[in-house]
Amino acid sequence: MNDNQLSWRHDDIERRFGLPGAKWTRVTMWFTFILALIAVIIFYAVIFFLPQNRFCEMFTARGITPYPIVFLGFWTLFSLLVKSSKLRFQRRSLLFSVLPGDQNFILTPYTADQVIRKIRQQADEADDFILYHRILPTLSNLRNIGRVSDVSEILQARGEQDENTMESSYTMINGLLWAIPILGF
Repeated sequence: MNDNQLSWRHDDIERRFGLPGAKWTRVTMWFTFILALIAVIIFYAVIFFLPQNRFCEMFTARGITPYPIVFLGFWTLFSLLVKSSKLRFQRRSLLFSVLPGDQNFILTPYTADQVIRKIRQQADEADDFILYHRILPTLSNLRNIGRVSDVSEILQARGEQDENTMESSYTMINGLLWAIPILGF
């Protein structure tokens, strides 16, 4: 692997833990569930050994409600931390130029392969990067259809699809946040 190469296989936070890794900035919820469960156990272990005070009573002496609220809070926190890590990693793809270094380069159906090759050299699994996932099919269409004028329309359509995908990746987190006040926080 090249030091300048983006490696989803090695740098995605979920992949570092040996998990398959959710697409783009999606979070594997059972992974964050386990992290939250561990955090809750540690949190209550610390609370147990602290001298009794108002803070401790807030989490232990008010029935069963604080326990799921703390758990949902940690689950949301870990989901957002993993998502933030994935966003920072995805943002790294913006630091790489996808066009060849030649100032006289003109994107045509015949030069699209040069850009595709450069992207594939920059990332080990290019389709796992939002930016490259948008560019590669557009260049393939350009190569097949042959009209540069269609590139803008294709990129816009793919951008709208990607936006919807990214927006839906917050559904579970929104649900967790919604559940906390319902429980009586």
